[in-house]
Amino acid sequence: MSHGAAISAKTSAVAERTLVPRLIEGARCLRLPDGRLRFEGSGASATLPLLPAELAEALAGLEGNRRSIDEVFGAIDDTRRPGLTALLFAHLARLSAQGLLTHHVEVDGEAFASIEPTGMNYRFLIQPIADETTVQLSRFSVIRRDDDHMVLESGLGHALVRIRNPALMAIPGLMSAPQTPASLRAHAALLGIPADAVAGLLVLLVNGKHIEREDETESDDLRLWNPHDLIFHMSSRYGRLGGYYGGNYRHIGDIDPAPALRPLPDGRRIALPIPVLDDMLRDDPPFQEVVEARRSIYSYGPAPVTLDELAEFLYRVARVRWVGTQPVSSQVTGRSGEMEVTSRPIPAGGRGYELDLYLTISVCEGLEPGMYHYDPAGHQLTQVRASDGLTEQMLAYAAIASPGVQPQVLITLAARFRRMMWKYDRLAYAATLKHVGVMMQQMYLAATAMRLAPSALGSGNIETFAAATGNNPVVEGSVGEFILGSSPGEARENRPAMVRPEPPS
Repeated sequence: MSHGAAISAKTSAVAERTLVPRLIEGARCLRLPDGRLRFEGSGASATLPLLPAELAEALAGLEGNRRSIDEVFGAIDDTRRPGLTALLFAHLARLSAQGLLTHHVEVDGEAFASIEPTGMNYRFLIQPIADETTVQLSRFSVIRRDDDHMVLESGLGHALVRIRNPALMAIPGLMSAPQTPASLRAHAALLGIPADAVAGLLVLLVNGKHIEREDETESDDLRLWNPHDLIFHMSSRYGRLGGYYGGNYRHIGDIDPAPALRPLPDGRRIALPIPVLDDMLRDDPPFQEVVEARRSIYSYGPAPVTLDELAEFLYRVARVRWVGTQPVSSQVTGRSGEMEVTSRPIPAGGRGYELDLYLTISVCEGLEPGMYHYDPAGHQLTQVRASDGLTEQMLAYAAIASPGVQPQVLITLAARFRRMMWKYDRLAYAATLKHVGVMMQQMYLAATAMRLAPSALGSGNIETFAAATGNNPVVEGSVGEFILGSSPGEARENRPAMVRPEPPS
């Protein structure tokens, strides 16, 4: 046996006496009438074939187990019935892959760390690292606090690692620089951490995809990924990262849902004319003609967009057609309630409609420059602020994001985050970004049908928007920008009649 192989065998033995396999919290083992074992957990289950008694006892004992891997396998006598050890290994691997089995690092009865499967392709393997191997924390590792312990997640992994011992939490920090297992043990000794705990943690970090070895290189495709983008992508889709997912309504009874309509800000109200829908249905160009003509246009006509055109545009893309309520319930908590819903020209997940429109006006015939909020139910504008340095910053940033054109009208899409997060786990923000795309396409089509000049922007400044509106960006923040102006081409032939608001008495 080579020196490296001897080290690997030694570290395998350490891991096997340190790691404790245990059913994931909330899972249980049931004995069926025919003697088979069935394991059930949150969203996962596995029914095993009829097994020899001692093998069944070893697997049934995984519920609340405190024995090490070495002790679990030591209870199996392979001499009387060859193959039992291999069969036990196969069933442990199956329970791990189906998200039912965790592994804990425990030394002298003290819990140091654990790993929990979260993805559909999770496989737990003991892959020893030789003492002379240089390792480093993966650049895709994300470290956060959960209650009183540390959690490591990675967009590359199918499991999360929990570190429960405060001193052991220093090990991932040390691995921001290259280390060897030997150097980590030396640091750990200074902190009073047993060497076996370090060895066990390294096994967990390897299984959670948190370790980069010195001889490994990233593929070109992986090098292109930003760590934040990767974990956001993986966490907003089913199948990789764990935790609650989907429309669970977990916060019923704990947090009030956001209303369907945003309370109107203070400011001067401007009632908008309403276009006659029958005229639009009759005179609009055919749908496919609009689709084929859609373009981003960065030049404008000599006359600016008008208030009537702006009113028609907003009516087409964002108005509220009706407001109601719907019953909701949570399969997680069992609680029930209701939430307000609306119908609008565009679709939205769960009828959330969390997007509000803010218009920063540079020039518009019939409307003073400044910032306005659009009320989709009352079809009116509220002036948020007159033209000033902040509105000029908004317009200037939009001009940079477009090919240097000063927008006539900048439309900022702002999300009221509670509206979606009250219902959805993990996919709420991803759904909001999808809604931004839907709204932008609606804006493009409406502007094209109206012979206006539209363009979506790739980014905006969240801090300038927050300062201009006074909104807390974690409560209501900007998530998309769109600019609109008059067309430099042929004028529109057929315009709908407009129902004018009653003048104030």
